[in-house]
Amino acid sequence: MSSDSPILAIDLGGSRIKIGVVIGSEVAAFRTLAADSQRGLAAALPRIEAACTASLAEAEVAPSELCGCGVAYAGLVDPAARRIVGSNGKYEDGAAVDLPQWAADRWGTDCVLDKDARLACVGEWQFGAGRGSNDLVTVTLGTGIGTGVIIGGRVLRGKHFRAGNLGGHVPLAIHGDVICSCGNRNCAEALASTWAIRRDLAATPRETLHTALASEPVGYRELFQAAKDGNRPAIELVEHSLATWSTLVVALIHAYDPDTVVLTGNVTNAAEIILPAIVAYVERYAWLPTHRVAIKIGHYPNVAALLGAAYLITLEERDATV
Repeated sequence: MSSDSPILAIDLGGSRIKIGVVIGSEVAAFRTLAADSQRGLAAALPRIEAACTASLAEAEVAPSELCGCGVAYAGLVDPAARRIVGSNGKYEDGAAVDLPQWAADRWGTDCVLDKDARLACVGEWQFGAGRGSNDLVTVTLGTGIGTGVIIGGRVLRGKHFRAGNLGGHVPLAIHGDVICSCGNRNCAEALASTWAIRRDLAATPRETLHTALASEPVGYRELFQAAKDGNRPAIELVEHSLATWSTLVVALIHAYDPDTVVLTGNVTNAAEIILPAIVAYVERYAWLPTHRVAIKIGHYPNVAALLGAAYLITLEERDATV
């Protein structure tokens, strides 16, 4: 397989589905769809197929030219068996959907799949801000919080495919009762993620909120703007989020001993706010007597998982493993 062979990549996120035709290290055609994940994965497949067909046409790639289909999934995946093994409030029918068979039926191509946050890590490792580092942690900040880990140039997966991926579900407090979507209490994701700030804003008196926070759906872009304009509830939520993310990054550094941490996801579009706060916290609190850890913003906040999914196909084609 040549390095410029086209690959169909699909990122099944909780809020958005992203579809791209990846050629080399470039996403030649890109589309997004509303996930509507509560309706399930099977219900979404016709829309996904139509968007894939349109993307292939835009990239001027015939299905017969495809070298594979890579899928990133917002849940637990057994990449060796190429099947979904667990969901958390998104695409609850995922384990019953045979994505490799679907890809074979639609485009006559092979299909591999893995966890979305893990593939975002692979994408940044191979093509983005993590390039050149073989000991890497990525933190994806979005609807939830996802993490991925590379140790010694190998992707961390673990016996049950959870290793390195559940950083968003690391509890960061023993006091308080903030319930996470996973059922645990005080997880990082439950404290500071897009779904968490929507919960917190809904409990805030509307007369105290900035007008930017009255729109639906609200996200960190609006929250950062409101805080910049001096809105007190927004400032408090931003400070709380930065403290949560910083604490999580230190915990991940202590757990996995990386030389680089890459922050990615749509929230990192506000890098000028996020990066200095986390760098300062890590420098103060991480126990690093012999070295420093580079904290970087990802190069591909929107498509890192697509690039990672495409890279997974190239490994399969070479009969290699990570």
